[in-house]
Amino acid sequence: MVYAEKYVGFWLAYMIPLSFFVVSPFVMWWGRKRYVRSPPSGSVLSKAVQLWKLATKGRWSINPVKT
Repeated sequence: MVYAEKYVGFWLAYMIPLSFFVVSPFVMWWGRKRYVRSPPSGSVLSKAVQLWKLATKGRWSINPVKT
């Protein structure tokens, strides 16, 4: 995008991503039978908090000197 913006113009720098955004719904529609769909399994917030606690276990403190 930076190259297109610098050497061609802003119209191309905006046109390239726009073309991908316009084409993407058709790709999703075309491949809808090939994608694996799974029902929602609940919130990922609890899993994220558990992972964060595991990653910071014993090595993190509110005091920046101890960290």
